[in-house]
Amino acid sequence: NVSEAGGQIVVTLNHGQSYVLVAHADEPGAPDNLNNVNGTRISSTKPIVVNSGSWLGGSPGGTQQGRDIGLDQIAPIEETGFEYIVIKGEGTANENVIVVAGIDGTNVYVNGSATPINSSLLSAGDYYRLKSTDYTANENMHIRSNQPVYVYQGLNGVADPNERQNGLNYVPPVVCLGGTNVDLPYIDQLGRAVVQIIGETGVPLTITSLGVVTDISGSAKAVSGNANYVTYKIEDYTGDITVESPRPI
Repeated sequence: NVSEAGGQIVVTLNHGQSYVLVAHADEPGAPDNLNNVNGTRISSTKPIVVNSGSWLGGSPGGTQQGRDIGLDQIAPIEETGFEYIVIKGEGTANENVIVVAGIDGTNVYVNGSATPINSSLLSAGDYYRLKSTDYTANENMHIRSNQPVYVYQGLNGVADPNERQNGLNYVPPVVCLGGTNVDLPYIDQLGRAVVQIIGETGVPLTITSLGVVTDISGSAKAVSGNANYVTYKIEDYTGDITVESPRPI
């Protein structure tokens, strides 16, 4: 059952059923329709799973007409946070980061700046698009907000504007909880692998590959905005690897 009243869509679903909310990018007379789903609020009377993203939506900044699918499962608003760290991929202008406000009166601060990057306060459901040029020279970006926000990151696997390589990740906030080791199997199965890691400053970080343990702490990159964290980008490993640290990564 689907009904609409007062600007709301009400859907009744049974176990295992799904509902798709979509805005067509080529809708006649609606040139901005591509972004009209951004910030949609979804609530339910019972637990649900929500997948969010774009189907052939691409990402602003590229010049190619061929597009790929960017999709990820997201967490409820109670699991969002005030601080995020993202690491740049291998792409160019089409690597965007979307920050979506969950509460009225939201400001967004980037890379330690005391001035919000948004020119006016964001209301619940509003979004701000950060561009590839907002990454620091260390290829990372620190995002802070005064209210909880959602963060989505566009990533590209190659250094060109080809949007067919573009994917979407839902980014969790920075918290002090997490695992101290991660096993990554067959990392080069789909091509050259680039692994992005967030760790704590001054804490050892090792990569185990083919039985060899390598401490890569010396390649840590500082994060402008929070000196407690560093980032890593490791490349060209093959097969199974394990990333380990005494502290959460």
